[in-house]
Amino acid sequence: MTFIDKILGNPNFLSPSGLERAFRYGSHQHKIAVSRVLAHQSELPRLVALLEHSTPGVRRAAARGLGWSRKSDQRSLLWDRLAIEPIDTVRLAIGGALLRLGMAE
Repeated sequence: MTFIDKILGNPNFLSPSGLERAFRYGSHQHKIAVSRVLAHQSELPRLVALLEHSTPGVRRAAARGLGWSRKSDQRSLLWDRLAIEPIDTVRLAIGGALLRLGMAE
């Protein structure tokens, strides 16, 4: 956990605006934790919007969060994103999310 992560706070106890700040400014591990919280809170529209973020790490964490949500209706969105995603690490996260959701398209 970085100093910034400590300032941003524990994602489990943050308000929606705090979660957005933590996702934007936190370390990669913090972004993953925030994406899990968003997935468990069924904040799927936020995660979907973050798939379009300019930072690959944010897109990667958003894809992981969608996979953790276990909402199979997100599969087609992830397949579409996989087709246009240029960064391999993000593509790998999208593939992992598709595996969690059941890859059938």
